[in-house]
Amino acid sequence: MKTIAILLAGGTGSRLGADIPKQFIKVNKKEIFQYSLETLQNHPMIDGIWVVTEEIYQEHFRPYDVLGYSLPGETRQGSIRNAVNDISALYSQETHNNELTILIHDSARPCLSEGLITRILIGIADHQGVMPVLPMTDTVYECDANGKVTKLLERERIYAGQAPEAFELKPYKEAMDHLSNVEFQRINGSTEPAIIAGMDVVTVPGDKRNFKITTQEDLAHFQDLMKGNHSNELQSPF
Repeated sequence: MKTIAILLAGGTGSRLGADIPKQFIKVNKKEIFQYSLETLQNHPMIDGIWVVTEEIYQEHFRPYDVLGYSLPGETRQGSIRNAVNDISALYSQETHNNELTILIHDSARPCLSEGLITRILIGIADHQGVMPVLPMTDTVYECDANGKVTKLLERERIYAGQAPEAFELKPYKEAMDHLSNVEFQRINGSTEPAIIAGMDVVTVPGDKRNFKITTQEDLAHFQDLMKGNHSNELQSPF
């Protein structure tokens, strides 16, 4: 089965408050996107990389062997749909199109490990989708719109999703195509269309080091990691 990694690099980084999109901020002489892209590029189970970014930023990726580019959508899921449609069109004439797998990752998650990728791609060999998750360590409650606690949830059955997520390309594209515009705009996570469509999706252990840079505090944490070259802290414990 052929695997194409989709690297989402179209975000504006507005919550970070930087002058440029956060994925292009340099940390330890490398742009943030380079950390995860190089991990993807060097993984033996990844056959190619597809980048979602604005045209003006495509030059940042020229030194790498990128299969192609898609423009960002209005939302993260819109960006994914653009890439899925473009990849499907590229491989539509090939007999292995039905056997294509996509691995969707955020360029703002620079601490991606080879071990996490391997777990996900091994997992999808017998399923249609795989999502890495982390267990909840705090007590979790459900509240109403006024903040009143209405229910104590079973912590053992609740997980926080991470990226990258992997899906068989054809059923995943069909899952998105069957959504109405209203339904599509409500999508919060890339696994949601697969769940709505009834695809066979399983989870694998995530990696707490695989955090997403969203705030200045996140950026400072990553800078500290790189400043100290704490490579052991970036390795998956699994």
